[in-house]
Amino acid sequence: MIPSLDEVGHYLRGVWLLVRNDPAGMQYLDFSNRGFWRSFWAYFYLLPVYIYSWVDQYNAYCIEYPDASPNLGFFLREAVQSALVIASFLALLALLSRPLGFSHRFGHWLIASNWYGLAFSYVLTAPQVLHRFTPDSPLPALLTFTLILFSIWASFRIYRRVLADNVPVAIFIIAMEFGWVFLAYYLFG
Repeated sequence: MIPSLDEVGHYLRGVWLLVRNDPAGMQYLDFSNRGFWRSFWAYFYLLPVYIYSWVDQYNAYCIEYPDASPNLGFFLREAVQSALVIASFLALLALLSRPLGFSHRFGHWLIASNWYGLAFSYVLTAPQVLHRFTPDSPLPALLTFTLILFSIWASFRIYRRVLADNVPVAIFIIAMEFGWVFLAYYLFG
């Protein structure tokens, strides 16, 4: 069953406490098997962000190729690509979790990562919206860069805590996340 907005708020409070380096944040996250599967509902709550992004890409496509007429297939392709990028990253990280020695904490990481991703994705949409209203301003790019730096810092604090202070693995996961994003952008544009 889908988590209520109150439950989501509870999880997000836990994530915020972890960003603030408060170990009490762990108590707000459900690290049970049920909590593991329920954390994937974060992607349902992310649908407005995905849809906004896809519409933005659709508009850019129509400007670049005015004679083309993208249709529903355009949005379906974007949705499938997004799902494949996420699923393949999680599968690869799950496979690497045993050799890297954090398989017993993979679920903790995934739960915290899903809920943090929900919050941060909404925050990262702000520069996109700002760019729409001020296309010639450097402010959206500066804001995006600042938010990405914040995300690296916040991810490190969250991952380190949920991985039981395993700093090298936290750094590896963050590097892998960014590498995966760049690879997906290279492959899918």
